Amino acid sequence: MPNNLLIYTIFLFVFIFLNVLVYFLIQLKAKEKLFKKLFLYWLSVFFVVLFEGAVTDGKLGLSLIFLINFIPIAIMSNFLLSMYDYKFKTRFYIIAIPIAVILTFVLNYLGAPFIFTSMPIVLINTGPLFEGLFVSLVVHKKEDRQIEKVIACFLYGSGILSCFYYASARFHASELQFIIGFGSAFISYLLCSMLLPVLCIQIINQKRTIYLEALVKDRTRELSESKNKKEKLLRVLVHDISNPLQAVMFQIGQIKKTIPQENELFNKAQKNLKAIKDIISHVREYECVLSGTRTLELGDVSLHECLVEIEEIFTDRFMLKDINLKIHNKLSHDTKIRVDRTSFIHSVASNLVSNALKFSRPGTDVLIVAHERDSHIVIEVVDQGIGMSKQNLNNLFDIGISTSRAGTLGEVGTGFGMPIVKAYTHMFGGRVEASSSQKEEDSGTTISLYLPNIEVYNK
Repeated sequence: MPNNLLIYTIFLFVFIFLNVLVYFLIQLKAKEKLFKKLFLYWLSVFFVVLFEGAVTDGKLGLSLIFLINFIPIAIMSNFLLSMYDYKFKTRFYIIAIPIAVILTFVLNYLGAPFIFTSMPIVLINTGPLFEGLFVSLVVHKKEDRQIEKVIACFLYGSGILSCFYYASARFHASELQFIIGFGSAFISYLLCSMLLPVLCIQIINQKRTIYLEALVKDRTRELSESKNKKEKLLRVLVHDISNPLQAVMFQIGQIKKTIPQENELFNKAQKNLKAIKDIISHVREYECVLSGTRTLELGDVSLHECLVEIEEIFTDRFMLKDINLKIHNKLSHDTKIRVDRTSFIHSVASNLVSNALKFSRPGTDVLIVAHERDSHIVIEVVDQGIGMSKQNLNNLFDIGISTSRAGTLGEVGTGFGMPIVKAYTHMFGGRVEASSSQKEEDSGTTISLYLPNIEVYNK
């Protein structure tokens, strides 16, 4: 090497040493093993420059000393291939390297030019680089990792060019060839210093993403299994309770017939058993709605006829509690709503009206008002009862939070009524809202059912 080019060697040596120092400090604090690999890479590069610079002439010596470049190349290739979970072929190179060394001796003995003498070692050094290119661009060409592939191509490509340039220009190199050789080596190492940390971060983020996705998947599976077990247990429980409950209710009814006078104890027992039966019925219905096992056939149903049937169902119950049920249908008698008629009357409207009855005091009114608003058919159930707190209003349709309260005459609720109303209303393509004045007690509650206008719905 010409003496006036010593400055290039020193510059390259200092640049590499700084990278060794930086990654030594990083890997001391970083938990990821990838930074340790980067430190080992730069440390091996440091020793390559140190030892390779000690051999300045001799066709055989320059050929063999180039073999030490295989160490940093192998570390870098192994690092890059880890992006694809691809294992470096260590066993192959354990066999190939001795063969390359023997060929180098043979070619030198035969007096072959340096480019041929050094070629077995050059091919060994470029083997991991070509392998990396093949894996990135061919084996995993369909994977969407464009940034990693571009970076890998730069690193692999610069390494391959440097290796072949060494074979063509290292022996008896001119001053210009030395400058080009050191320049290509510097560019290759510069790319490594800039791009390897980027890939390191990419790989770390990728592994963390995979880990988190697996964690979420496992957790989702566990929750799904737990949900299925609970639902199965609930179905079994409801089924097994229903039959004994029916038997007990029948037996109490038969015993009550044998007692001549009214017995308050039997009346309370029958009332509580009926409450349990209602809870079981609601649980079954709610589970069917949520699981999708209950399919609804929506059709165009006369709103007027539905309101008439609701009035017939509740007339006697309202009279017993001395509460007036008033229906104000502000729409024409031809107005239709698209619902499942049975579910609308017995699961939606009946729940709303029975709730209003439950929380109203004797002598008051419950209004059912039907009108049109914002392209919706609105059905409002308005009572003058005990009202609701803001907290209960917010949680009214949430099955996970109990808002059940005793009625004005001690009526027991199940807590399933309003969630069932919401579930069915959504299946009808509508929504349900609740409001209650917070200014005073007995301010009443209004439940508003919004259903799509049949004419708008058809559009």
